Amino acid sequence: LLTDPDRCPCYVEVKNVTMGAEPAVAAFPDSVSKRAAKHMAELSVQVAQGHRAVVFFLVSRGDARAMRPAEEIDPTYAEALRSAAAEGVEVLAYRALIDSSAVTIGERVPVVL
Repeated sequence: LLTDPDRCPCYVEVKNVTMGAEPAVAAFPDSVSKRAAKHMAELSVQVAQGHRAVVFFLVSRGDARAMRPAEEIDPTYAEALRSAAAEGVEVLAYRALIDSSAVTIGERVPVVL
């Protein structure tokens, strides 16, 4: 939960994306995750209550130029993500820049829903 006295609360769910689905495309999740689908529903509730909600995908793959839900692994999660986005949950993905001294956030990558 991010708070600021001058803004509405912002609920954030962070997901680490390590799986490649096809060349230059990362995918989440890498296994069935009822918990991850539940989190999407919980974020949607926050939006309905007037708060801001974000699912933030940190793409830990230097080869990824886009990210998508791994529908072939967990179709329930893929639908939950699409539904949450349609209800106003912001879906963001950024590439992680990883070296021996730090992990930093790099450029934004598109999310293909």
